[in-house]
Amino acid sequence: MQLIQVEIWTDGSCNPNPGDAGVGIVLKSNGRIKEISEFLGASTNNKAEVRAAIVGVLALNCPEQCDVTLYTDSDLIAVVFNGGWRARDTKPLMEQLKEVTSRCGRFRVVKVDR
Repeated sequence: MQLIQVEIWTDGSCNPNPGDAGVGIVLKSNGRIKEISEFLGASTNNKAEVRAAIVGVLALNCPEQCDVTLYTDSDLIAVVFNGGWRARDTKPLMEQLKEVTSRCGRFRVVKVDR
């Protein structure tokens, strides 16, 4: 079975840090685009970034059939998923992100410049 190529572009932010936070997500697959935004309330930048990735992956109808590339400017997500240091204050969210991404047929993270 050939996996469906999916790009998930995410960003999360708050102002000030910590402060009111929100996320923006764009999913792209087979020429289709879906946009998602969500207000988080009080949070931190790192937590908002991880939450954006979780929301993006959870938006997939059949993740097991997807070859997902997550694009993020989050150093935390990129380093943790590419074998670097461990999350501390975001540990529960990172565990949730790892759990939802484990459902994907294939999953990888690409760090983009801000």
